[in-house]
Amino acid sequence: MPEIDGLRFIAIASVLLYHIEMMCIITSPTPLALKPAIDMVFGHGGRGVLLFFCISGFILGMPFARRSFAEGSVVDLRKYFTRRVTRLEPPYILNLLIRLPFVAIAKHISLGSALPHLLASIFYVHTLVYGAWPLIHGPSWSLEVEVQFYVLAPLIAPLLFRPRVEARRFGTLTLIFAATALQLYYGFAEGAEGATRVSFSILNFGQFFLVGLFAADCYFTADQRQTSERFLDFAGPVALVGFFFTPEPASRILLPLFGLVILWAALRSRAFKRVLSTPTIYLIGGMCYSIYLTHSFVLQSVFAVMGKFHLIKSVSLTYVFGCLFALPVVLFVGSCFFLAIERPCMDKNWPRKLWARLFSR
Repeated sequence: MPEIDGLRFIAIASVLLYHIEMMCIITSPTPLALKPAIDMVFGHGGRGVLLFFCISGFILGMPFARRSFAEGSVVDLRKYFTRRVTRLEPPYILNLLIRLPFVAIAKHISLGSALPHLLASIFYVHTLVYGAWPLIHGPSWSLEVEVQFYVLAPLIAPLLFRPRVEARRFGTLTLIFAATALQLYYGFAEGAEGATRVSFSILNFGQFFLVGLFAADCYFTADQRQTSERFLDFAGPVALVGFFFTPEPASRILLPLFGLVILWAALRSRAFKRVLSTPTIYLIGGMCYSIYLTHSFVLQSVFAVMGKFHLIKSVSLTYVFGCLFALPVVLFVGSCFFLAIERPCMDKNWPRKLWARLFSR
């Protein structure tokens, strides 16, 4: 679905711009006088992760919704989990192994001390075990949350898709509001001082996956004539602006609503969907997993080189240099990683083919 990959482009682009800002703030030697101006534009780019959660809820909910509403085939759970492992694990583990020695050197720890963290990350339990950012690859905290949803989706989706239309939609919306209220009550903030294991779990982000499941339900059952394409062409961009610019704490209430509007506009609008389906946009969005895995290492390397050439000045100027130099390198490295590692793993039969190639006469 090109429009969904287009949304992935928006999500990964916002995360990149946000992480470049973080690198500027960390490395800049000057006072942060211009930080509010930069922060106003890029400071909420980390919410791209939440948009990824909405997309994952939709994508993983689709086969269960198709089974319930479109007389699709029964979801084979063995294939479902095997597909998750063969698709996601090889690029992820390779990325961890590449990063391991560099992290050990940078943090002045031995490989033996880093090994338990590596094993915890490989099995997606680092945040649950340590209650902190993953040591080897910090951004993988969000992948661990995604994996928690992968495990729960076969249990949740059939239950939500079973009742009559009014009951199931009311039930899903109730769960979304309940998950939002839970986050508001406890004030979860991933990575904040005093963050707990719950902060890094699906309990902190469940409402966004539920938004995706709700969109999957509507995708198969809603009357397309109920919402005009022109209205969605307007509502989609407005919701995007609201998603990334609504301040705290109002954002905790409104982001699930904005996420649902963004998803529905991407699926049912005309002009907004056409923009998301632009080849350059959806092709880069389709490589978002490779970019996600490799971008932090690339950013750290580029900023180290910028420091050597004295290009780290004020935050604003450093940000300009960071975007000019880092974004092309991030895209190049991510594309190479995608073509060499991730794309072959997209073939669901690659383990059998590899086995046959290695051991065939």
